Amino acid sequence: MKDIVIVEDKLKKGISLAQQFKELEKKRSDLEFKVTTVCYFKPNMEAAKEEIEKCGKQEFEVLPVSLWNFDETMDRYKDSDGGRSVIIMDFQLDGDGSGEVPMRRVNIRYARRNKNDSDKLWFYTGTGTNNYNILCELVGKEHVLGVKESGIDYLRLDLEDDKFIRVLEKSGAGGV
Repeated sequence: MKDIVIVEDKLKKGISLAQQFKELEKKRSDLEFKVTTVCYFKPNMEAAKEEIEKCGKQEFEVLPVSLWNFDETMDRYKDSDGGRSVIIMDFQLDGDGSGEVPMRRVNIRYARRNKNDSDKLWFYTGTGTNNYNILCELVGKEHVLGVKESGIDYLRLDLEDDKFIRVLEKSGAGGV
């Protein structure tokens, strides 16, 4: 069983992505996974907690994450239960202190420091082809999921990408 952890700076998009995983779970009984956590990235932890309360109870944990606890939180998931977590992160996390420089983004720095665990780290961006290409250069195209559709409050990824599906298969194929 793989635990899915979503890292997103738009809470409704993170919840929408978790719902897409629920749809995939119903469609593909050959896969064994569950969304355990949506990490809501926001510079102000108190504001994040207030927004989380407003979104109501979910079937998964919704956890506030900021620059100050990002690495510690990601390490906890990446290394938990024999490394069964798969972390899926948005490329652009507002308020990450990067000054919009892709190499300085907290999640990119994290991924580059943890390149030996790269099968556990997946990325996406709904901000256009240019950012998609930059992301592929930074973390490797084999760790980038395509975005099928994105709006203010929702997100649809290509979760049936062959390389990603191999990670979720019950057999454990895919090196995770």
